[in-house]
Amino acid sequence: MTEQELETYKSKLQQLSQEYLAQIQDLEDINREETADLLEESGDSGDEAAVLYSENTYASQIQTLHELRILVEAALQRINAGAYGQCLDCGHAIDLRRLAAIPYAQYCLQDQAKHE
Repeated sequence: MTEQELETYKSKLQQLSQEYLAQIQDLEDINREETADLLEESGDSGDEAAVLYSENTYASQIQTLHELRILVEAALQRINAGAYGQCLDCGHAIDLRRLAAIPYAQYCLQDQAKHE
C-alpha cells in the first residue's frame, strides 16, 4: 500500500471516528431529554416500562457505536505501527476492496468468516 493510500485511509478513519463520537453524543443527549420527559409524565408502571425500554434502546445503539469507534481507533493505531491492511490472524494483506468498504477491517475474508 502506498503512502498516499495510507493517508487516504487514515483520513477516512479519522472522519469515521469523529462521526461515531458525534452520533454517540447526540444519542446520549436525546436519551437524557426523552428520559426526563417520560419521567415527568410517569404515573404508572406502563410509563416506567416505557422509560426503561427507551433507555435500553439508546444504550444498545450507543454501545454499538462505541464498539465501532474502538475498531476505528485500533485501525488508526495499526496505521501508525505500519501494520494497517494486514490480517491480524494470518498476516496476509487484506483485499483493498474490503478495506474500501470497511476501512477498520481486522481480518481477511477467510479469517473473518472464522470469527463469525
